Amino acid sequence: MKTPKFLPRFLTFLAAFAFWMACPTPAASQGPTFTAYSGYRLGGSLGTRDGDLKLDSAPFFGGQLDFRVRSDATAAIMVDYQPTFLRLKRFGEPTEALFDLNVWYFQAGGTVEVLGGDGPVPFALGSLGMSWFDPTGSPQNNGSEYGLSGIFGGGVKVPFPSQSMALRLQARILLNTIYGGSSFWCGTGSGCYIGTGGYLGPVQFDFGGGLTFGGR
Repeated sequence: MKTPKFLPRFLTFLAAFAFWMACPTPAASQGPTFTAYSGYRLGGSLGTRDGDLKLDSAPFFGGQLDFRVRSDATAAIMVDYQPTFLRLKRFGEPTEALFDLNVWYFQAGGTVEVLGGDGPVPFALGSLGMSWFDPTGSPQNNGSEYGLSGIFGGGVKVPFPSQSMALRLQARILLNTIYGGSSFWCGTGSGCYIGTGGYLGPVQFDFGGGLTFGGR
């Protein structure tokens, strides 16, 4: 598995961000919260000279750590993982199965809440970071692709009576750019897929939910 060269630095940045946000502030008296979530993600596609590379729609899993910075806002770091499959839809030909693909998102951002009492709390979310598209089990040793990404969306948080746990429901759009020019997933014996859309990577959509633990 080929690891992006700057991935260790990016993870170090996320750790430093988490340490900084964990420092006590008046707004952070409630302490951090952790959300474990899952859902279903619509695949996304990428145009190439050979046809459209398409990611299968599939479940995803993730975790998010939030630090309250205002009464109505949190800062957050998150890691998100989706095992899926990549296919090539050639022009005028049947769709060709390529290989399994692990999609990772490493993000830092936050949420803004609409406060209005003790009931459900609507929120908007946004984050920036990196995405990593890593082939698994490819007989042609296709390399990983990675780049900048942003995640935006909204949802609602429903506190439980204990106030230390909440149900979180959300829908998101995931935007990607890819580094390294316009050649994607180059492998021995398979050549490269040459993109036609510049650096824009797959656009994905997902919806899901999870449980939040810790201070509200």
